Amino acid sequence: MKIYKYSITLYTQLGEKSGILTRYAEYDHGSESGFIEILGEKNPYLAKIEPNGKCSMSGTLKTLVSDYKFHGDGYIYPDKLEITLHDGKNNLLMQGVIKEVIYENEKVL
Repeated sequence: MKIYKYSITLYTQLGEKSGILTRYAEYDHGSESGFIEILGEKNPYLAKIEPNGKCSMSGTLKTLVSDYKFHGDGYIYPDKLEITLHDGKNNLLMQGVIKEVIYENEKVL
């Protein structure tokens, strides 16, 4: 398994918010999960990534005043990402660059 950590910027109506997106990837594409750490919260997400990097994801971002339940579309590559998060009213752009890749040892039975 590879664990990708990206330094991200989320562009909101109240300005830019910095954080970390962590991907837990068994393969370079397919279904995966992870966390978006932003605004002092660790928010889980689920994603589907196609072989060309096209991505769809969903989750909830907790903010100081409410929860932002989103569906996102865009691209995730090993070195960068760009995803637009939608909640039905607002669109928020999230961009990031790779910060770290961790290779976890696979256990063989």
